[in-house]
Amino acid sequence: MKPPLTHAHALRSAPSLSRRNSLALLGLGAAALAMRPTGLTAQAASQTVTAHNRAPDGVQMAFAPAVLHVTLGETVRFDHADRGHNVQSYDEMLPEGAAPFGGEIGEEIEFTFDTEGTYGYFCRPHAAMGMIGYVLVGDFTGNLDAVRAASAELRGPMMARRVEEYFAEITRIGQSAGLM
Repeated sequence: MKPPLTHAHALRSAPSLSRRNSLALLGLGAAALAMRPTGLTAQAASQTVTAHNRAPDGVQMAFAPAVLHVTLGETVRFDHADRGHNVQSYDEMLPEGAAPFGGEIGEEIEFTFDTEGTYGYFCRPHAAMGMIGYVLVGDFTGNLDAVRAASAELRGPMMARRVEEYFAEITRIGQSAGLM
C-alpha cells in the first residue's frame, strides 16, 4: 500500500508549466477577477474630486472640480493627484442634519451625500491659499445663503476671488437646473 501523498509531494510531482503558460494563466485569472462583480465595484464612487498642486485648468492648490453637483444618495470619491492634501468639511457649511466628512493628509476618502443642500470643504494645509470646494446635492438651495455667508468670512490671499468664482459657478448650475 502506498503512503498518502502530502502537499509537498504533490507539488514536486506536478508537471511544471512553461513561463509563457504561467504568465497566460496569471493573465486569465486577473481578467476573471476584474470582470467579477463585487460589493466594492457596486459601491464605487460615481464622481471624483481630485486635490491638485496645479489643477488641469492651471489653478494652483485647487480641487477639480471645485464645484460639483450630485444627486441625493450619490457617493463622491476625494482623491489626490499630488501629496500633502486632505479634504475636510466645514462644520458651518453643512445642511442641517448632515454628517461631516474628512480624512487625514494623504488619505483618499469616499462620502455618500444623504442630505440635500450645499456642502463646503477645504484642504487643511492649503486653506489659506484658497483650496476649497463645494458639493451641491439635489436641490442644494436650502442652506445656500448660510454657506454663502460662512464663505464670505473665510480669510486667505486667494480666498475672496475663489469664493466669488465658485459662487458664480453655483449660480450657473442652479439656474440651469431651474433651482434659482
